[in-house]
Amino acid sequence: MNYDVSQWSIVLLGSWNTALLNPDWVIQHIFDGEQAELDIHVVPGRRSVMRVRRDNIIFAPTEERVTIHCSEASEAVIQLAELKAVELLKKLPVTPVTAVGVNFGFEDADPAGSLLQPFTFRDAPKFAEHDLEVRSASITRKIIAEGQEINLMIERKDDLGISVRFNFHHAARSAEEAAELLEGNSVAYLAKSNQILDQIYGVEVE
Repeated sequence: MNYDVSQWSIVLLGSWNTALLNPDWVIQHIFDGEQAELDIHVVPGRRSVMRVRRDNIIFAPTEERVTIHCSEASEAVIQLAELKAVELLKKLPVTPVTAVGVNFGFEDADPAGSLLQPFTFRDAPKFAEHDLEVRSASITRKIIAEGQEINLMIERKDDLGISVRFNFHHAARSAEEAAELLEGNSVAYLAKSNQILDQIYGVEVE
């Protein structure tokens, strides 16, 4: 099992002022005025999407959410993403924030039987009987661990590989509460993801 860094992120749901969250403000207030790489993605008929990159994180604001992506799968980088998310929440305390999520992804091109076992569906033979080929399947579970909501999705791809995604979700009533819920927890959430994979499925991340 390996990390899938494309699924590593921190998401802040709410109503964000994208006019304020312009490149100059983000570079000055989130990246401390340091030089950063700026990408603007323009999609016809939609608002452009800004991405600011520095130190293995990508800051991507929209009106509905601010997403801080990781471009390296490590404790240090998810800690940095958490730090920048908390800084944003504290600098814009009146922003109506409704939820915060911390996300991790894993993948295995040659999964063990313990990961494949949940995909032994009773209806699978019926699809074959009617010449219907199932190319992919997914299993979603909502888990509560010590009061923490964890959304777990395991997907089997048609190449028989497995992807696993964890979402640690908190509802929030304000930016201040979101910062309190997030601060100091991202590395613990990564450890919990690894623990679930080990204890439930008997797999370890290489």
